[in-house]
Amino acid sequence: MKRGFVRCSRVLAAGLLAMGIALANCHACLAGLPLGVRGVGGGGIVSAFRRHDTDRLSNGSAGIWGEKRLAPLASLLWEVNYTAMGGVLHDKAMYGSEGIYAYDFTLRTLTVNLTMPWRSRLECGSPRRRQEAIVKRGSDMTGNIPTFLVQGKTLPETWENAVLKCWHDGVDIRTEYDKPEDPPSKDCTMVMVVDEPFAEPRIHRAFPGGLEDLEIYRQEVVEGVHDHWICPEEGKWTYTYHKRLFAYEMEGQVIDQINYLIEKLASVGYSRRAQAITWNPKTDPPTYDPPCLQRVWCRMLTDERGDLVLNMNTHWRSRDAYKAAYMNMFALTDLQRVIAERLSQRLGKQVRVGRYVDIADSFHIYGSYFREFAGFLRSVKERTFAERTWHSDFAEPMFEEARRRLADEKK
Repeated sequence: MKRGFVRCSRVLAAGLLAMGIALANCHACLAGLPLGVRGVGGGGIVSAFRRHDTDRLSNGSAGIWGEKRLAPLASLLWEVNYTAMGGVLHDKAMYGSEGIYAYDFTLRTLTVNLTMPWRSRLECGSPRRRQEAIVKRGSDMTGNIPTFLVQGKTLPETWENAVLKCWHDGVDIRTEYDKPEDPPSKDCTMVMVVDEPFAEPRIHRAFPGGLEDLEIYRQEVVEGVHDHWICPEEGKWTYTYHKRLFAYEMEGQVIDQINYLIEKLASVGYSRRAQAITWNPKTDPPTYDPPCLQRVWCRMLTDERGDLVLNMNTHWRSRDAYKAAYMNMFALTDLQRVIAERLSQRLGKQVRVGRYVDIADSFHIYGSYFREFAGFLRSVKERTFAERTWHSDFAEPMFEEARRRLADEKK
């Protein structure tokens, strides 16, 4: 019965239109929508109005929303199908430099359900009496934050795919840093797995910042070159990751947690206790910008040849997916390399770097820089992966210049 209804939907819609019957006054310009409805898979699932149309976005205090209006004929057909069969609209949107969204409409055989996981503004009723259903893409409105796993061989591949996953399937959530006019951020819980952290290419060209900045940041985390910038009483930094990991201050003591981690693994390589934390429950909660990195955890395992492999996990409470995550991962995987080298020296045998796992409770793309982020999306679309990345050899001259700058700071 349902399939028969689907097959005749075009005829039914045209007939009702000819008779002048209007259903539910949903108006919008999906002009040119194909009126055929076709089956997809089993279970009576059908796909209708499958079309990728574009519209400019309007930017308002409630966020950035695409405006769509159903043309009378499309409106009629939509109402017939939707009322009889239920439906869901899936937004396959990509935000471009001009603020472009595309839409993918899918109908399903289920009871009428007005909870639709898309990110758009559906306008119903006449201009005098209009109801707006503002619903969010990437969520079924259950209040659950989505969790994603992204795995790749190299660092730039994994980071890029994680950012894209957050953009396409994350939910809209406001942040404590938003201005009133900023759209909500795209957000999710993200688990990234990098199988070979030092495989080339290792550098993504699209991370915000220069190659010299990347090397300086690596040294801040691994070598503590800017630990002396910590001075909260003067409005300066309240912490560095290096200081918290290598010289954590507690009850008048200074604890080298990385040294503990290395000594623990040197004695029991499979220990589950080899970790270092950053959070200070006394000083961090009241600060404006508390540490994002929370914990580093390591464990060793032997491979099929009997060689020791150092696995590392890092856990982050919050992460700017586009502007911070790549540099964080670049530096933390280098810390993994340093720990592996020190373990090799301590044990007198080779310890190689294994997979790196990065867990972020909030992995987000801020609404405040959506237009800037459009350039990243454009580069992914228009350039090959080789054109979006660099090998470490290419970056080495810039890294060396950064080392000279740091040396000059000390003079």
